[in-house]
Amino acid sequence: MFRAHRGLPKHKPIIKFLSEPGMRTLMQKTENFYMQEQSKHMHIIDDELFFVIDEKNNSIELTDKGIDLITKSYQDPKFYILPDVGAEIAELERKNMPDKEKLAAKADLLSDYSIKSERIHTVNQLLKAYALFEKDVEYVLIDNKVKIVDEQTGRIMEGRRYSDGLHQAIEAKENVKVEAATQTYATITLPKLLPYV
Repeated sequence: MFRAHRGLPKHKPIIKFLSEPGMRTLMQKTENFYMQEQSKHMHIIDDELFFVIDEKNNSIELTDKGIDLITKSYQDPKFYILPDVGAEIAELERKNMPDKEKLAAKADLLSDYSIKSERIHTVNQLLKAYALFEKDVEYVLIDNKVKIVDEQTGRIMEGRRYSDGLHQAIEAKENVKVEAATQTYATITLPKLLPYV
């Protein structure tokens, strides 16, 4: 049960099971056992999963099994593995090659790192959209657009979008038009002023 909770904590049958008396406490004790000694035994739970969800930090991490699945489908064992840029640049510096070739090799290395980094980020956002964000709870669809629901008030937050590619991942999940990302430069909180009557 703990493995299922690590893989899909928002799965309705798991939530229902954990709402029964004593189950949440039992799950917490199980988690504490595997988390002791800097999570020394957590691999026993996680090795069977493709990804692990940390609901508290709202994050998803692919396991080795998940990475293997992705890399097999592209027939490239390094498809999803970030290169060690520092070590590879040091290796290039030690090689006896012309400066032009070194610069080209460094540019290729940095380009490869950038592409793979973006790929990892996109997959993580898609997994997050599918596993952590539920339609009609965290967001709604209105006129084929994804609208965020305020978790405190339940109101629709017009004009607001999730950042860091998450909104686009949810749009892809719901099969609506994926709109371009917006960038937030700064935010200002304005107090709601009521006129004195």
